[in-house]
Amino acid sequence: MYRVRYQIGSLGGWMEVPQAAQAIYHGDLPALQALHQAGLDLNEALPLGSFSTALPLEVAVYCNQLEITRWLLDHGAQPQSAAQPLLLAAARNGSPELVRLFLWQAGAMDSSQRERLYEEIQAGDLPDNVQVLDQAGIPVARYGGAAFRAAVANGQMDLVQVMIQRGVDLNHHRPAPEFPFGSTPVIEAARYDDFPLVQLLVEHGADVTIPDQYGERPYILAVQNQNQEMAAYLKALEPAAWHDQQERERQLRPYCLPESMAQQLKDGPLYLEFPGFGPIQWARFHTYTDLQEFLWQGQPFLSLLADLDGYGNLLLAWNPGDHQLWYGDIEEGVFYPLATWESFLTQPGVYFNRLVTDELGA
Repeated sequence: MYRVRYQIGSLGGWMEVPQAAQAIYHGDLPALQALHQAGLDLNEALPLGSFSTALPLEVAVYCNQLEITRWLLDHGAQPQSAAQPLLLAAARNGSPELVRLFLWQAGAMDSSQRERLYEEIQAGDLPDNVQVLDQAGIPVARYGGAAFRAAVANGQMDLVQVMIQRGVDLNHHRPAPEFPFGSTPVIEAARYDDFPLVQLLVEHGADVTIPDQYGERPYILAVQNQNQEMAAYLKALEPAAWHDQQERERQLRPYCLPESMAQQLKDGPLYLEFPGFGPIQWARFHTYTDLQEFLWQGQPFLSLLADLDGYGNLLLAWNPGDHQLWYGDIEEGVFYPLATWESFLTQPGVYFNRLVTDELGA
């Protein structure tokens, strides 16, 4: 395992660094002052390893050295020479006092940079910095949604509670690299089977009816996780019509489901086993009332699977356009026609295991 002697916050770690960086890292202001008197240029980058450099001021901020940061600023260190606004580094690595030293930089930040400030707080898991930004005119209600969703997904309860108290958007669902399908925070809490967190979000106003781009919503994820208590709780919060079979039949009429498919999804069996065909040995379908509607390139589909032997990235969906089952890989972002329902039922183990061997897309 690779070890480092000097971990300079989120900037990186090195076995050896220059004397000035060592002094800053250890909070040794007298040593830094002596180096300055001997000719150290406070605005000249220090080499860190073979490929990186950082200004003394950057090292101080990343190391959360408040006294040294103040001394450097008082003695001519130029924040504008840093590779990025030091407020970002302070939000992720520093104390509230350190963050306040650089709040003036927020005036030149656009909306995406202000959102990033909260994302840096989330990455550093520093709840105390939320109030500093919020009170400084960078409201968490406007800029904190993406960071809040990530905090929920990572189970950062102290940060979650602080952001709720400060009025964060509980229903933020803009797609992002880590959340490409536009999930809400409560969807993420349900995905990770955290019932107390789901309840906390709901009690403060989270909307459990907002689906992601594949039609998943908290109730569906509770069913997938076989958490009956959570599923019952969430079901009671959803419109009753979503769980009424006659109403669902009316809603799904445009999908022209084969009669045998509709009957099996209503009466079972929903759990299929097919050992011996490959790594996928079982599948569990949604009940008829829990089928998920979603769009793919403007075409409506119905997602049929509640679980597929742990392969959560794979979809099996009904396409009413060509009256076939389609296979989708969420992680790869691909979708292919698979078979008719009747053909699929003759050998489900063969079809499912072809999904993971990529024979369909070859």
